[in-house]
Amino acid sequence: MRLIFLSLLLVSSVSVQSAEDYVVKFGILENRSGQFSLLVETSVLPLIPVDKGLYFGVEISPESNDPYVIDLVAKLPGEPKKLSGVFEGTTPRQAQEGLTFPSYKLTGVSTIPMGFDEGDPLGIYTLEVYANKNLIKTIEYQAIDDPNLTE
Repeated sequence: MRLIFLSLLLVSSVSVQSAEDYVVKFGILENRSGQFSLLVETSVLPLIPVDKGLYFGVEISPESNDPYVIDLVAKLPGEPKKLSGVFEGTTPRQAQEGLTFPSYKLTGVSTIPMGFDEGDPLGIYTLEVYANKNLIKTIEYQAIDDPNLTE
């Protein structure tokens, strides 16, 4: 699993908000010159590696324009053959226990892109989304062997 790390607006203060203060959507993303947006909301994804063009991820819409911090924890259904990006050097066994992404300091609506690597397992993945250290959504999504799903 690969995290596509983007330059995001950094802010110095964060306000306390609850899960009801956010709308979190998950699905396939569109990449327009490094600018990502949610193309279709779905919980079923074809296992197509990011280097072949498939990006997925979360779109987070806060109720206010106050700064917030997003943390993500991903759990894979099995051991991947390799981990890359910010997880390079992490053992594949750790992927089943939970991979903690770097924190994102954000304001406004934001999209966080991700992608599969060659050798990622098929099955049901879990992604926990935290805002300001509070769990706001747990997303289960399935990676399937169907390259025609995006057509």
